[in-house]
Amino acid sequence: MYPIRKIKCNEVNEALALALEVFMQFEAPDYTPEGVTTFKRDIVENEEFINNCREGICPIYAAFDDNKIVGIMGMRASKTHINLVFTKRDYQHQGVATATQVCDY
Repeated sequence: MYPIRKIKCNEVNEALALALEVFMQFEAPDYTPEGVTTFKRDIVENEEFINNCREGICPIYAAFDDNKIVGIMGMRASKTHINLVFTKRDYQHQGVATATQVCDY
């Protein structure tokens, strides 16, 4: 089991880099070039979204292995919609994306 917690503002870049890495590996091959561009523009290059993540307006929770982010789950500002779920390749099928216990530390 990997500890899960809300990420800190200084971890947003690492979390979004993981999202882009996993997206490019598993999702991008099925997208049009325009779809890939849209994902990058709206998520990993969108300064407003990034700032909202840093401020906790759009919270991101992450699973950690030895202080390294291995999976993320992000929510829209309304906190009623999950907009990001990504797990690093080496950690897939290990329950990272389905874990439900969040640590408050």
